[in-house]
Amino acid sequence: EIARHLEAYPGIAEAEVLLHPLPAGEALVAYIAGDPERCGDAEGIRDFLRTRLPDYMIPARFVPLSQLPRTPNGKIDRGALPLPKEVRPQTPFVSPRNPVETTLAEIFGQILNVEKVGVFDNFFDLGGHSLLATQLLSRIRDAFQVELPLRTIFEAPHIAGLAEVITTARAGSPAVQPPPITRVSRERRRIRRVTKPTPPSPPKG
Repeated sequence: EIARHLEAYPGIAEAEVLLHPLPAGEALVAYIAGDPERCGDAEGIRDFLRTRLPDYMIPARFVPLSQLPRTPNGKIDRGALPLPKEVRPQTPFVSPRNPVETTLAEIFGQILNVEKVGVFDNFFDLGGHSLLATQLLSRIRDAFQVELPLRTIFEAPHIAGLAEVITTARAGSPAVQPPPITRVSRERRRIRRVTKPTPPSPPKG
């Protein structure tokens, strides 16, 4: 199903998707062939798939090929597909410039199992996917006490953008607090005591 949606993207003639081990864990890898320029636009392909598939079905890595290998009977030869290589993002490396970016770089590196992460490196180009994005949001919540929706990682997939979102959220919203479980339970007990029916008085003799 994923390959079918990939082949609907302009410029992709054929596609195959496999589960492969990556530094951050097992993830979907898409092998695509067609127009070299369109097949090399991983961000554009990812955005296209997000309009058609749930986040967990979007491949973590896209491997463009001149053509997909075939068996003698014409089927795609999955065993001949190359293993995905470690690819550094093509964006120039920029080190973290403030404490928020420094903390995010550490979190990115730990989740993605990458030693160095620049502030403009794309989370998904480094091997991230929706499940890891959920882990990233959890780590951000613990580190910065802000609650962000999953779509934030897709809209701001690099450290520089996320740092701005976090800084804005911290300035305009109170820190995330755990729900007042004890207070609620006491209140409920009080309500139960008030609303508890009074037993009828014994009949007078």
